[in-house]
Amino acid sequence: MDNPNLSWSELQAAEAAQAELASHLFPIDITQPVPYPFHDCPVFVCVDIEAFERNQSLITEVGVATLDTLDLTGVAPGSNGRNWHSKIRARHFRILEYANLKNTDFVNGCPDRFEFGKSEFISKTHAPSFLADCFRHQHTEESNPMGPSTYGGTGHSTGPQKRNIILVGHDTNQDIQYMHKLGYNPLNLSNILEILDTAALFRAWKHELQSRSLGNIMYEFEMAGWNLHNAGNDAVYTLWIMLAIALRDAEMRGSKTLQKQRDETQKEKMQTAVQETIVRVMEENEGWSSEDGDDGGVPVRPKVDLPKEGLGEASSGNASVKRASPREATPGGGVELRKPAAKPGPSKQRKRAPLP
Repeated sequence: MDNPNLSWSELQAAEAAQAELASHLFPIDITQPVPYPFHDCPVFVCVDIEAFERNQSLITEVGVATLDTLDLTGVAPGSNGRNWHSKIRARHFRILEYANLKNTDFVNGCPDRFEFGKSEFISKTHAPSFLADCFRHQHTEESNPMGPSTYGGTGHSTGPQKRNIILVGHDTNQDIQYMHKLGYNPLNLSNILEILDTAALFRAWKHELQSRSLGNIMYEFEMAGWNLHNAGNDAVYTLWIMLAIALRDAEMRGSKTLQKQRDETQKEKMQTAVQETIVRVMEENEGWSSEDGDDGGVPVRPKVDLPKEGLGEASSGNASVKRASPREATPGGGVELRKPAAKPGPSKQRKRAPLP
């Protein structure tokens, strides 16, 4: 299906074949380690970026969290992948030039409350190189490429190597645009296999039309998240959500439980929509009378209150318009046209005879 040269009919046939293959997969047991290796053994790299709410061009925080699938070998995922949370490595960067800026109007920013390590202050000119280091994942036995974070990671595998990467985000397009503003483009990397957006992933999984916020989805999976809108925390929580969606779907694979949940959700949405429509129609019709035989009553002659005195004259060309008073109202509607009075010329005075 990744072949861009496929025709529409070929693409449809490939999707049908993939769906048929997936229907024969057995659900996984979340209490047992995954029985097969991870395809391409990728490293999930999640980026979350916070900008100042009054000026989106000012990047204030960068959060990066990674999850190496090699660290998950032999580890049972547990409910919603909770046993894999400790394998996540996280870093939180604060841009030194904008460290004094904090979002308070539209969201409750908390740049000083990174829950998974120690925040690092960097200048905006050095931000691209720090981001590049996070994507340059070298899974070694003695070093942690994600830096000084104390959260997660075992580093037990082989020496330095170029690893396959899956870029993850919640509204990934926005975070990629923010990285562009910082001077770094992750799309130039040749080892990025895929880009995942957990907002779109959850929306498709739930068959919903609108995307949900990070906190709303965490509530759906009964996850407790502290200090949201901190870029480092949000990057970790986004990986939590990715794991929860994938594992919940794999756990219910082949069963009717998921479809039953979707049908119940659809029924609830329809009932809510019907009730909202009834209330709206009742509110729109409120105050209107629809009694039988009511034609509006007898005709009522409109009352016009004419001024008791004239409102003066208004010149227009060679004529002036004067609104008549009630005593001077004309049959044609109370307006008469008068020619303007001739302007008085200079008075002529007789000359006196000189005195003798």
